[in-house]
Amino acid sequence: MFSISAEFRREVAVGLYSVVGAAGAVAALRLAFGLEPTIRGTSLAWGGVLLGLAVCLTARTLLPATRRTDVLTFSLPVVMALGILSPAGFLAFAPAAILLGVAPRLTALYASVLPVRAGDPDRHTKAAETVVDVVVWGAEQETPESLINPPADGPDASPVDAGLEARLLANCRVDPETPARDESFDFGGASTEQAPPCQWMKRTRDCTGSESVRGGVTIDFGPGQKLAVVHLPFSPALEAAPQIECEQLTGDSARIRVALCRAFGARLEVRRSSAESAEEMQIEFDAHVEGQGVPRHCDAA
Repeated sequence: MFSISAEFRREVAVGLYSVVGAAGAVAALRLAFGLEPTIRGTSLAWGGVLLGLAVCLTARTLLPATRRTDVLTFSLPVVMALGILSPAGFLAFAPAAILLGVAPRLTALYASVLPVRAGDPDRHTKAAETVVDVVVWGAEQETPESLINPPADGPDASPVDAGLEARLLANCRVDPETPARDESFDFGGASTEQAPPCQWMKRTRDCTGSESVRGGVTIDFGPGQKLAVVHLPFSPALEAAPQIECEQLTGDSARIRVALCRAFGARLEVRRSSAESAEEMQIEFDAHVEGQGVPRHCDAA
């Protein structure tokens, strides 16, 4: 099953209008020159049928003229001239004008009902219509979008902005005086509605095997935002789920709750009491895990 587009109906209708109009003009001109008219009762009946069909096709079709419809319209004088000189030439040219006008659509419709084993189901339709357009009408083909705009990861891709990374790192505070035995990490947390907060972390382990992860988070609350969720990743994972203590440093009053605590990370929920305006809030946390024993490399007291 296939549907007939409005443009297709318009092209058929223009062809019918051209044929009927040319036939009437030929009959009038032949009568004017004293020749026997080629159109008689049967021809008039067929002309009325074609004219009615054309009216039905264009009753609800309001589209701008295309290249094909323009060619059919301008072919009307040629049809009239052939009809004056030779009725046989008129009868041969009129069907040809209609076929050339609708050939791309008919070919595409025929190809669309052919079975396609694999690939794009519209491949045959597009190929058939393109071939007819190029051969019959000399239509110019558009350059594929993939050739106009190469992919971002291709050889013509723009270089990465080198200053972007520096600006992002400048917004995060990293402790430059980290001891050699400490492991420092920078992670981006996540807010529920606004940009992710900036985090800093410092992880230490003492000779008893106890580990401590201290850090801070800067959260940007937007107007109307009361809740922000902060994720604290511990990588590599701690030996057990830590005990976490939080402290608010700046901003209006807020409640900080440890919603989830695991050896590999934790989730904090920060809910402020007022959400009338935007606000930047800083909090600090301390996650601590007691050691399971005294390592061998530590000297006994």
